[in-house]
Amino acid sequence: MADEKYTLNVFQGDKQVGTGDSAKVHVDLEAKEYPAGTFTGELVNAEGAKSKRFDFPAVTVVPKTVAVTGVTMSQATATGDIGKTVVLTATVAPETATDKTVVWASSDDKIATVKDGTVTFVAAGTADITATVGGKSATTKVTVKTPVVAVTKITLDPATASVEAGKTVALTAKVEPDNATDKTVAWTSSDDKIATVKDGTVTGVVAGEATITGTSADGKVTGTATVTVTAPAAG
Repeated sequence: MADEKYTLNVFQGDKQVGTGDSAKVHVDLEAKEYPAGTFTGELVNAEGAKSKRFDFPAVTVVPKTVAVTGVTMSQATATGDIGKTVVLTATVAPETATDKTVVWASSDDKIATVKDGTVTFVAAGTADITATVGGKSATTKVTVKTPVVAVTKITLDPATASVEAGKTVALTAKVEPDNATDKTVAWTSSDDKIATVKDGTVTGVVAGEATITGTSADGKVTGTATVTVTAPAAG
């Protein structure tokens, strides 16, 4: 009869791998391609009569899609000098996500660029580095600084000088290297009662000898000159 119900049994070789209503049978299979004839079936009516085995056509089982639920960056912030790099890592959840491909982007390539998680600092400023996976994203804020070039040497010129009390003599400070970040020099005298100094200009006070020192802004490098103050000429 047209409305007779059948049970469908599904076999892989001699092993039965599924059974159920003939309209729909669930079979657990590994995700891959199965050629025609890999699976066979038989129909069983209500009285238990079985049909002749028949082949199923080729079957392709695709993997179950596991969606990305979140992305976490290895660090929330990063700081570095121009020309330096930092490597960021994006962790995707869950680990079983079907597609864990990360798309990296910088909010400002003039400040910092990114490729496969490696960030290159280009110019002073800030930028956001974003990793996006499956519609989820995470961001690291990077700050790029101009590298500090420290002073390595200060030379005062002339190294020795003589000046009468009440008069002045000018000293200059050569700071090395030429591209030092801060070439500011702080001037001091070993004895302000003999000679004072301001911005390299030494004023003789009374006869005697004083050491004039030029010190770098970080206090780590100095240069010196010896100044002899003579009594004013008679007359």
